[in-house]
Amino acid sequence: MTPRTTLALKLLAAACFFVLIQWLVSVLALSCFNKAEIDARLDHADSFQLFPTASSKFQEDLSTWTKEHPANSRVVQPADLKNRIMRSLRLDPGHLPGKMEVYGIRLHSFFGPPVSLTPERIKDLCTPNAEIGSMQVIGDHVEISVTGTDPQLICRSIPRVRNLAVYWFLPLVYSLVFLLLLTQVSLRAFPAFSDITTKTATMGSNIDALDGIRGFAALTVLAEHAGVFKGTGYLGVLLFFTLSGFLLSAPFIQRPERAVSLTYMSAYLFRRLKRILPMFFVTVTILFLFRGKAAEAFRHYFFLQADSILWTVMQEMVFYLVLPALMVLIYLLCKEKKVLAIALLITMIVAANKGLTTGMVALYGNGELLPPKIGIFASGVVFAYLFYWIAAHPVFHRLRKTTVRGLCSAFGLLLLAAMVALSMKLVPTMHPWNPYAKPGIFGFLCGLFLLLVVLAPNTWMSRLIGWYPLRAIGLVSFSFYLLHPLVIAAVKTSALEFFAIPSYSGSGMFLLAGLITYGLSICTYTYIERPFIRSAGR
Repeated sequence: MTPRTTLALKLLAAACFFVLIQWLVSVLALSCFNKAEIDARLDHADSFQLFPTASSKFQEDLSTWTKEHPANSRVVQPADLKNRIMRSLRLDPGHLPGKMEVYGIRLHSFFGPPVSLTPERIKDLCTPNAEIGSMQVIGDHVEISVTGTDPQLICRSIPRVRNLAVYWFLPLVYSLVFLLLLTQVSLRAFPAFSDITTKTATMGSNIDALDGIRGFAALTVLAEHAGVFKGTGYLGVLLFFTLSGFLLSAPFIQRPERAVSLTYMSAYLFRRLKRILPMFFVTVTILFLFRGKAAEAFRHYFFLQADSILWTVMQEMVFYLVLPALMVLIYLLCKEKKVLAIALLITMIVAANKGLTTGMVALYGNGELLPPKIGIFASGVVFAYLFYWIAAHPVFHRLRKTTVRGLCSAFGLLLLAAMVALSMKLVPTMHPWNPYAKPGIFGFLCGLFLLLVVLAPNTWMSRLIGWYPLRAIGLVSFSFYLLHPLVIAAVKTSALEFFAIPSYSGSGMFLLAGLITYGLSICTYTYIERPFIRSAGR
């Protein structure tokens, strides 16, 4: 990319940022009004009711009343709008039939001069309902004839406050600062982007596809919580669990003696703690401590409780502690006999999935006792052993690699599609076969999928799973996973407050929350996660 092209892209990004800031201040500031004043004369005593809203939906609990207007007197009545965003206004001129003369409405704002609605503008902007017989401008006022008990004037487009400094100067300053940052920062060298192609892992060249699996798993969880592709969220969690087992056991399989090395085990636990705890503690602090829930916060800090999505982090921590003991056991009983280790692990997986209940070991989260998911993690471990056994077997080396990779690629894609379809209950006759009802089986299938991925490099499946955007999300997947519920909650609150959308969800939520979450995640990965990862010597 030439310097001229780079500069053009940065200028385009700054221009887009300017438009975004201008739109935000237009909605969040220049459409906010703290008080309305209605200058009117009524031929009977009555009150006005105002319904300010950011959309076309008018809520009774957000309405405000003026004081009772005396009969046959021209009075300016104030109404408190509580500095709400108001892009539409419904004005109910009393509840009794009669005539009234409205001389004007003034809308006051903290962010600029008042907006005045003259009789002509009231006539043009406001649409009367059937309870209003007529509405016409006569001289210096608009005369309204009320014939029913529920009259309504609906103004769909309230003019925004005029403030050149806020609407033009402020966005310009922010966009110039943004452009300055872009010129000082190399996006290619930014850790959240550079690490996508430069980081290394125990699985070598297949890391691209494995990072893509992390990204895919994170997106399935987001999709579940955003209201699209329902049922896939738990499949994503199982993929995370099996991938942890697959990757963390690899160093011990490559060099079994590490299992009895105190130095290596200490370094392993230290790396795991520095990988998980910083971002986990930040999330707990935001979710609980900053919201005044100190007791819940400290129970989470000590892993005595795990609410919301944090239950998976507790499961990860349990596995981190169990894995060293498991590797020592396999080393002592199986030495380097991988087939024997695989048989032992499968036996343990069946026993853990069937017999490890809350009556034996219980973790507390989301108001209930949860059993450890050791069997799911162990599914990743068993397929890691199977991978290294296959890779070292003489028969495998005599096979035609292109054919093997092609078969693994095709079967892997079919397996992934089948797991997604079963998770979403798209097959009516197989509704009982889903991750929630059969977690042990799906954990095993996830492990099989990982094996097929690492056995099929440079194939359609590896290129699809290793797609750059998936790998980009996969790199920051821990932050993405922890932050996405907060982002979804913020988007829902904003949609309700700004646009009166009570339950925003679906593909729009998925895209918007996904973009915001990724933007936050690249920052938390770069400035919170990565410094600890590097200091731990990952």
